[in-house]
This record gives sequence, structure tokens and C-alpha cells, in this order.
Amino acid sequence: MRNRKNIVFGVCGSIAVYKVPDLIRLLVKEGYRVSVVMTEEATRFVSKMVFESVSNGDVYVSEDLWNRPLLHTDINIHLLVILPATFNIIGKISAGIADDLLTCIVAARRFPIMIAPAMNNRMWENKINMENIERLKKRGFLIIDPEEGELACGEEGKGRLPSIDRLYLEIMRVLEGNGGLKDKKVMITCGRTAEPIDNARVITNNSSGLTGIKIAESFFRKGARVTVIHGYTSYEIPYFLNPIRVERTEDAKDSIIARAEEMDIIIMNMAVSDYKVIERKKDKYKGRYVLLQLEKTPDILKYIKDTKAFKVGFSLEEKEIIKRAVKKMKEKNLDMMIANPSHCAGKDYIEGYFIYKDGRVEEFLQMPKEKFARAFVEKVEKEYARG
Repeated sequence: MRNRKNIVFGVCGSIAVYKVPDLIRLLVKEGYRVSVVMTEEATRFVSKMVFESVSNGDVYVSEDLWNRPLLHTDINIHLLVILPATFNIIGKISAGIADDLLTCIVAARRFPIMIAPAMNNRMWENKINMENIERLKKRGFLIIDPEEGELACGEEGKGRLPSIDRLYLEIMRVLEGNGGLKDKKVMITCGRTAEPIDNARVITNNSSGLTGIKIAESFFRKGARVTVIHGYTSYEIPYFLNPIRVERTEDAKDSIIARAEEMDIIIMNMAVSDYKVIERKKDKYKGRYVLLQLEKTPDILKYIKDTKAFKVGFSLEEKEIIKRAVKKMKEKNLDMMIANPSHCAGKDYIEGYFIYKDGRVEEFLQMPKEKFARAFVEKVEKEYARG
């Protein structure tokens, strides 16, 4: 089923314009109708045909306004995304100048506008630009700050157009983020902890952290204020998800407890190392045989089970998957539990059961973790609303 919302991209003249078609493809795949308005400068970087080939809506250039004088008010828009937003377009919008199709559309706004700047770091830091950015923020424009890195000119600094993944999630946040999860404080734990044996080795597991990261992204697009507490992961965690790194299970416990009381929702997906050595060796073990004495690491959920937050746990088992998950759920006062067979650990897919506090059990078949994360967040939103 296709979405009825229409997204319009206001594309400006910047070398970063080459990233935009990939972003449009993602949104078209989601079912949104995407149209494009190109400034005259943008047509010098890329032809109109490029956007006609990837979008499923109309592609306009400034001269179209002369053929359709009311075009700037006729286009149906639910969200206008201006990118790569140049120093010039930011200045014109801030000053209220409307001298082409894109700026006339902005002047007639009755819809949210997102602006994603891209420029040389010295241009970004220019006092005039900073004042224009602040003025636009005060007027309700959503500004997605550029990222730091190597720029087209070869310099290093802040000015790069944000990644496609970041822009995609920010757009989804505007379009989907006004429901029951808007501004809710959500803490997600993910990844794996590691307990040192000596100065070179650790006890750990094969969790990749992918499930938790995708869950965090899904909460972000729903408008939640996300914090990710993570151990070692096989994937990078975007900085806008507020990642907090821990290494040992004890560190994870302290970090989680310190924040639990202020959270509305807590998702405990971290795969902690269940055991640690009683006495860590200062040097590296070198013998052919090593005898280790182990003890259990802290059961983190035990320390937060009485918090007011809506709490969800994950149970990874080989046998009696549902029975053991239900037992853990009751012992740890959880509102919801996800029970998985152990072979899902470290994979890019997941399967198992949704288990609810009232006794309901729903099986879900093998699916990619990104798809699972979105379905999972929808269910959490529904259960959280039930109180």
C-alpha cells in the first residue's frame, strides 16, 4: 500500500548533489511520492533527467514558474527537504527573498521544511551563515547540521552533507514521529560485554549488536529521544542515537542504573558475558592448560525491575524457549519479552516469539533484523499506550 504523503526535494547547486538520488530511491521504496524542484545552479551540476529517472513524481526547474504562474502554490507538499542547502539558498530564505521556484515555494509554506546544509567549513562557520541558521531555527525550520570530515575542496572540517542513512531517518522522523512515542525517553542496550581473563584475553559472546541498533533507529524515526548503551558491536552506531560505550557487565549495570529512573521505555537487548574470572591474571597466560575459576556477572534487570518504565527483555535459549522466557519475564517484572532460539545470535536475521505480560504469545518467522525492529517498535508503542 502506497503512502499518500508527498515529499518534495529542493535541490541546490552543490557537488554533494550526487548523494540525493540514492535518498530518493529509499523514499520511493517506502511508498512515498517524491517530486523534485531544482534551482538553476543545481541544473549545472546534474541534469533534470537524473531525477526524472529515480523519482516517481514531477521534476521542476525554475523556468517552469513562468509557464505556470501559480505553480509554487499548486504543488501538493507534506514535507519540503532542501538539500544540499548552500550558503546562498540559506541566506535567501533567511532574508525572505523569493526570486525562483524553490524560494517562492518556501515563501508560501504551509508545511514543515527540513534544510540539510553542505558547504566549505569556513562558509559554514561564517558568522552571517550562523546567524541565518539560528534565525531559521527560531522560525520553525528543521536544520540538519552538516557532518565533519574531508570536504570536496580537500579541507577537513564541518560542512559535509549528512549521510544518506541519517537524512533518511530524519525524514522518517518528521513523517512518522507524531504518534505515541514522540519525545518519549527510550534507552536501548545492545552489543556484547567482555570480561578480561588476563591482559590480552576476554570472555565474551558473538552478539553483533545489529538488532539493538535497528531497534534504536526505529524508535528514532518514531520521534523518541533515544539513548543507546552498548558494548562491543560489529556495526557503527550513529552519533545521533546518543551512544554510550561500556566494556564490562559491571560497567553496563552502573550506566543503566544511572539512567533507568528517567526513562519511559527500556529495551534490554545487550548480550552480557554471563561469567567473569574470580581473579584476573595481571600477565598473559602462557601455559598449555589453564584452569579458570568463574563467577556470575550481575543480573542487571534485577536492579531496575521496580522502575516505572515500560521494560522489554530478550531471552536467548536452546530448549523450552517460551517456558524459560515466561519465567524470566515474571521474575524480572517485564512488560514484554522477546524469546529467540540461540542460533539467531550474531546473524542478520531473527525469529522467535513476542510474549506479553497478560500471557499472549505471538510467533514470528525468520525475517531480517531491520524488518523485525520496525514491527517490534510498533508492538511496543501499542502495548505502552495500553498502560
